[in-house]
Amino acid sequence: MSQSKKLTEQKHDAIVNAAVQIFQAQGFSHSSMDKIAAAAGVSKRTVYNHFASKELLFDEILRQLWARSDQDIDYRYFPDRPIKAQLSAILAAKAKLLADQNYQNLARVVLAEMIHSPQLAETVVKTIANKETHLNTWLEQATRDGRLACSDLTFAAEQLHSLIKGFCFWPQITIGLASPSEAETAHIIEQTTAMFLLRYGTEKL
Repeated sequence: MSQSKKLTEQKHDAIVNAAVQIFQAQGFSHSSMDKIAAAAGVSKRTVYNHFASKELLFDEILRQLWARSDQDIDYRYFPDRPIKAQLSAILAAKAKLLADQNYQNLARVVLAEMIHSPQLAETVVKTIANKETHLNTWLEQATRDGRLACSDLTFAAEQLHSLIKGFCFWPQITIGLASPSEAETAHIIEQTTAMFLLRYGTEKL
């Protein structure tokens, strides 16, 4: 990577990070490219060279949020591996993502703007639904293999998402609680996995 390209990417990241801070502190409608430029330590012209408008900068925040939601979570189903271990691994990766401070900051910005924009809220909800189908696919494969008995895959997947987010996401986003410790997270995953398999599992635990 050339030095100039590296510098350009660093400025790009600095602008996005500054936008997250400004949007979170002041709200999207009360923010300006001037404030974002000052927070990023670059000129207003540099900001516009990267993003032609505040709306496009917000779109980049959304894009990064979706990109982060897909990383480091392996939803492949393995018929030769214990179902409990597979589910625990998926939930552990999900909990790790939800605890990431950058992910939480991006989520706060998006959620705050959703309150003021029903159109954005509808778009975000649809995108989340599309992004979270990976778990549905894993549940479907395990059910087809006879190791789970999920008659309503979407409902079962939402149960899992809700259980993890109820401990590892919403308390942190809405009232600023600290993310669970490593030991607390392990306990949450263990109990969530056990409860889910007691309801849907077909194998003796």
